[in-house]
Amino acid sequence: MRGPRITVRDARPADIPELVGLWAEARRAAGPAARAMGSASENAIRTRVERAAHDTDVRLLVAELDDVVVGLACLSCEPIAPFEDATCVRVAYLHVAESARRRGAGSALVEAAATFAEEVGAPEIMVAVPPTLREANRFYARLALTPGIAHRTVPTGVLRRQLSGELVTPGGSRDRASEVVARRRRARAVLTSTRAFRAVKTSGEH
Repeated sequence: MRGPRITVRDARPADIPELVGLWAEARRAAGPAARAMGSASENAIRTRVERAAHDTDVRLLVAELDDVVVGLACLSCEPIAPFEDATCVRVAYLHVAESARRRGAGSALVEAAATFAEEVGAPEIMVAVPPTLREANRFYARLALTPGIAHRTVPTGVLRRQLSGELVTPGGSRDRASEVVARRRRARAVLTSTRAFRAVKTSGEH
């Protein structure tokens, strides 16, 4: 009895329905990190597929299990750092359908990324993975990938309000600690005013 047949290839327009489903599943699995991923429309994915077909520094790969698309990975060749001549292959949003896990699709996609890095002469491979995905992080750790730079995300409007001193949290509510401090200050001010009023009243009665 033969094992599952895994193949990796470049994505095609015909894969768009499967890619939409995989992206939605990846967002659900990402939990809080899904906010940074955004939703993926068919038009957006089509644009990405077309770009990858003409840009030699970009690859959009799919993994097939017995001719069924079960995984995806976005690859790009770019400088390791802004002032560094050396390049790396960045692997973003590698995802395998939950129903096809532990059958080799993820490893096949990483192997394809390594092959791409060799083709473009990139000495490093960097993978973007949310820290909350423990299974994915263990998978990459087994392949000798070590933690690197952590990325933090925030909506532009929230950051602008933070910079202006409004102290708005990403959830949109005012910073609770600041509110507590403000309430305590107001309470102390009221108490002080009350005591002062009583002192004046008492002295007036004498």
